[in-house]
Amino acid sequence: MNARLLELAVRAGAEFHANTIIVNGKDADDFVKKFDELVRQDEREACAKLCEGRWSEGLNFEGCSAAIRARGEK
Repeated sequence: MNARLLELAVRAGAEFHANTIIVNGKDADDFVKKFDELVRQDEREACAKLCEGRWSEGLNFEGCSAAIRARGEK
């Protein structure tokens, strides 16, 4: 798991011990919903920042969408 996802899992209420995510005292469904929400927010923010940077470089929306799609190829 990458460091950013681990950080989001901890923010959603998980603990990390010996390469295992532990959800203590929480309903697993609640954890998954919160984690999902945090991941989506994080990805939207990353895409917005990417577009802001591209816009200042003079790229149009097609350039921005191509940059977003390229994020998935990493």
